[in-house]
Amino acid sequence: MIILGLLVKQRLTRLAQSAGFISMWNWQYRFRPQLLVIIIHTNVFAKELCDWLGVDAVLLFSSGFAANQALISGLVAKTDLLLMDKLAHASMIDAATQLPKGFKRFLHNDLSALERAFCQNPGPHVVATEGVFSMDGDSPSMAELVALCQQNQAPLLLDTWPWCCGA
Repeated sequence: MIILGLLVKQRLTRLAQSAGFISMWNWQYRFRPQLLVIIIHTNVFAKELCDWLGVDAVLLFSSGFAANQALISGLVAKTDLLLMDKLAHASMIDAATQLPKGFKRFLHNDLSALERAFCQNPGPHVVATEGVFSMDGDSPSMAELVALCQQNQAPLLLDTWPWCCGA
């Protein structure tokens, strides 16, 4: 993970340099992703990031907490019930407490428990979990999880930030 983190840091540093942000600072000693997201000329950085990831658009947030707050409040409709893994990050839980229809938690990485939650709670649903749980280092069975969400026509919100960027 350290090597991946360094590679991502080097790539972000090059992107920041191309945006004209860090010519005045010694970036190696002042690297802060939050600062990068807030201060860099966002359009240039976002375009470079889109090209690098091979996607049409990105949303940039100052922290994982801010990302989970925005995504859950923005993607879960007023009529949706959020079904969330019992060990989901506190930032996800905090955002879920603000949802009009609330949320239900299912046993950690237990797809049978998620299936029961679908049956016991009328939809529509959104499912939220993590790609890799930071405390235990385990992850859900993605293929089975995606299939179960598709079968129940439930969008899947997957928190992957710490692991996709090497933190």
